[in-house]
Amino acid sequence: MYEFLDRRYALALYEMCKEAGNIETVLEELGEVVEEMDNNEGLIKIIRNPQINKHNKKRIFEELFKGKIEDELLSFLLLLIDKGRILYLREKYNQFRLVYLKNNNTVVAKIKSVIPLNHNERETIKSKLEKRYEKTVIIEEEIDKSLLGGMLISVGDETIDGTIKTKLMDLKNISEGNVGRYNFSELNKELLADIITNKPLNEEETKKLRGWLMDFYSREIVINNIVDESYKDDIKVIIGEDVTTKATIDEIVNSEKCKIGKAKSQECIIDLDEKGKILNATVRTVIPLTDEERIKLTKGLEKFYSRKIVIHEEIDESIVGGVLVKIGNDITDGTVKSKLRYVRDDI
Repeated sequence: MYEFLDRRYALALYEMCKEAGNIETVLEELGEVVEEMDNNEGLIKIIRNPQINKHNKKRIFEELFKGKIEDELLSFLLLLIDKGRILYLREKYNQFRLVYLKNNNTVVAKIKSVIPLNHNERETIKSKLEKRYEKTVIIEEEIDKSLLGGMLISVGDETIDGTIKTKLMDLKNISEGNVGRYNFSELNKELLADIITNKPLNEEETKKLRGWLMDFYSREIVINNIVDESYKDDIKVIIGEDVTTKATIDEIVNSEKCKIGKAKSQECIIDLDEKGKILNATVRTVIPLTDEERIKLTKGLEKFYSRKIVIHEEIDESIVGGVLVKIGNDITDGTVKSKLRYVRDDI
């Protein structure tokens, strides 16, 4: 209710300033008056004092601001005193600013980071956001040491979280099996699949492959067919850190068919006698897995691949933290090193 009322006041002021041709000036001055009221305890005490009548409160405001701010804004402040709404001036200012931004095709991007952005970073982010939203973007910065690194960008109701704090939480969830095996940054609502073949895919092949990838990743897929005549195998699919060959695709597709009874066992491409009933998983970590972590990871991989998994551990301090799992050509990268790279690429 009060937000609606604040907006009505703001719209009335906007229309009045529009006729006077001083909207930008009033917007700036209104912000300064709000800051003055927030920092001037004496002024707030006067406003709150029931023993000072409205006439005297208006006289004090006239002495403070007449000739220093636009007449339209002064009249607006006096009106708010009459209506008993002057203590809620910041809310009126926020609504006035929103009206101004909307009418000027402009949005505010609030950016939290551990250290201040330099000029190039600020301009790069501004350019990307303006391209994304097709609006003029105003950057507002805030320092937040708790983020550890990266940045958090809020535009309206949308949040783009590229902070290391969140990436580490994602990594924790991945290691605990609480999220899916694949997690791109929030800036990518589609997954780009580089498809390497020795000859161009036809329309039917592209459609079939795209449909399977969409089912597998539960995401919208954009196919980028890269033709490399020197490539000897039929096909290679690269999505982020995932590298998959046609053999792996056939294996997963047919194992799923067998599992749900859509194909007879003799129709399955997987030959357990030839391929073996066990899949070897190379797991890279900074420090050795605990027994509990090893058991959790093994169970998660066995559930995903529907095969017996044997884990072979490697210590690799260069990955900073997290875990990298390699099974054949299939790579699942949950390392902090990779997460930091996503943060950098987002920026």
